[in-house]
Amino acid sequence: MDYPRIPAELNVVMETQGELAAKCPFLKELAQKGAGEAFQAELCKHHVREDRIPAFKQGNYGCIKDNILDCVGNTPMVRCSNIAKKENITCQLLAKCEFMNPGGAVKDRIGRRMVVDAEKRTEMFEKGQGVGGEHAQGWDGRKFKPGDVLIEPTSGNTGIGLSMAAAVKGYDMVITMPEKMSQEKQDALRGLGATIVRTPTENAWDHEGSHISEAYKLRKKLNAQFAREGSSKSAHVLDQYRNPGNGMAHYDETGAEIWAQTGGKITHLIAGAGTGGTITGIARRLKEMGVAAIAAGERTENVVIVGVDPNGSILAEDKDKKKPSRDINTYPDRVQGQQINRDNSAGPWGQQTEGIGYDFIPRAIDRDVVDVWMKGPDQGSFVMARRMLAEEGFMCGGSSGTAMDAAVRYIKDPKNKVDENSVVVVICPDNIRNYMTKHLNSDWMYERGYMTEQGCADAFAAKHVEVNDWGKDRHVADLPMHPARFLSTSETCDNAINIMRQTGFDQFPVKDDNGDIYGVLTATNLLTRLGKGQLTTTSPIKRACVRDLRNISTTDPSNPGGVSLNELVRILSRNSFVLVDNKYFITIFDIFDMMHPKPWMVTQHEFEAAQAVSTRNMIVATSIASSVAFVAGALLNRFWK
Repeated sequence: MDYPRIPAELNVVMETQGELAAKCPFLKELAQKGAGEAFQAELCKHHVREDRIPAFKQGNYGCIKDNILDCVGNTPMVRCSNIAKKENITCQLLAKCEFMNPGGAVKDRIGRRMVVDAEKRTEMFEKGQGVGGEHAQGWDGRKFKPGDVLIEPTSGNTGIGLSMAAAVKGYDMVITMPEKMSQEKQDALRGLGATIVRTPTENAWDHEGSHISEAYKLRKKLNAQFAREGSSKSAHVLDQYRNPGNGMAHYDETGAEIWAQTGGKITHLIAGAGTGGTITGIARRLKEMGVAAIAAGERTENVVIVGVDPNGSILAEDKDKKKPSRDINTYPDRVQGQQINRDNSAGPWGQQTEGIGYDFIPRAIDRDVVDVWMKGPDQGSFVMARRMLAEEGFMCGGSSGTAMDAAVRYIKDPKNKVDENSVVVVICPDNIRNYMTKHLNSDWMYERGYMTEQGCADAFAAKHVEVNDWGKDRHVADLPMHPARFLSTSETCDNAINIMRQTGFDQFPVKDDNGDIYGVLTATNLLTRLGKGQLTTTSPIKRACVRDLRNISTTDPSNPGGVSLNELVRILSRNSFVLVDNKYFITIFDIFDMMHPKPWMVTQHEFEAAQAVSTRNMIVATSIASSVAFVAGALLNRFWK
């Protein structure tokens, strides 16, 4: 079967030959014209500009804001003193705390900015001052007005930022996003009034069923519907992947803030890359300010931009080879041609860090402004994010951990020559609200191999208080083991349903075609997939499987016998069953049986002792009953007389 690509009539162009550098040749113009008024005037021809810096100088206190959108931006810069001390780092390690935006992420900036730009473009167009061509991608020619429908393909944070802007300005919001994105993001979006459309995570960006394709199909469908109904409403896709407001929000605001907050002393910027708007806008502004400062004799070198791309993504480029071809016609070769990406593929779970990294090159990114690329493994990202919370008190998400982990590695590498005079700024994109059930949860970390079983148990262990929980002195190996029955990922939904009916169990561990543990199939998840029409009864169960299968080892030398039973009780409060040594299973009823043994689960001596006690109690009870019956009979005889 041919690969079902996004229909051509939707005009979805995510990549451009030459990328953003060819369409908006920033560095060439900067080199030719410097950073003066001429360059600014040239920039204004192509982009909607906005200067919010004077308002930022007033701060968020001592004045009343008109609405929550006025609180977007002007985020604090904070020293990471504890991490720097533990890592023996002598430079200034600073965090740009974008997770302190009102919606919880750096994407609040572009959510607000793309809507504001679209409204301004409508106004300019009506006055005959339209901004067209390649730089008008954020506006589709339809008038923007309250009551219109905004549709956005997003990994979540842009959707939250846009939904916040839509709520304030009176637009309806529809978000299309992959299923892998956290439940917390979906709940926040629904709370903001957005309608959510989830798409299969395995569908690549150019698949006709991807979140990008679904957004454009819905726009076409709604505009046709509005036209038939004679409605003045319109549906718009602002499309962060190619909207110039994405980068301009950071050029006009974030980059200028960073320069001001460091007094122009910043030497290195470390930032993750996703759509590319954040790193592109900030880097262009810092490079521009750096050129001006060098010309004024205030510094000798420009700011070094370090881009961080998560493992499994393809945005990073090799630094030691000739400039790679960026022709979209050589797309597969371009991806495979980057050794840095081939050497850093995603793990067995796929890329888990949300909000950064892509399987295509968004039009909003200018990779020419990145001096050095680094890759970011999921494990290092999540471990660092947890450290940032525990050691610095930063309520930040996994992508903040990606950037900070890369920063520490970059700083400690001698060849990068970072010293006590260096000022390193790390962009921390979003907060922890969206990841309460993900990297913040130690069970989730263990189940994906990001921490050890004992480390997971230690994370839940009480400190400074006495533990009197049942089972603290016994271990998993003390329990009876039941051979597990496994399903295969190629099993049909119909067969799985029949097996559930026959056995009375509503969930089973699942192996892939290679015999490796894949996950768990639950009746609830299977019903959800079938109910939404995402699967039929003849479909393989693979898409209905949940990867969160808890496995416990009794043979680990560091933890012989497995975890303690009080820890197992905690685990079973989250999982209906656990797999032991990849071949047995334990349920909550095994715990009940040990707490309150059945007769056949005790020793003969224990059984005889219990039987003797039971017999004695029965004799006593019989004697008492006889006495009570005698007295009762005597009273009745007397009463009836």
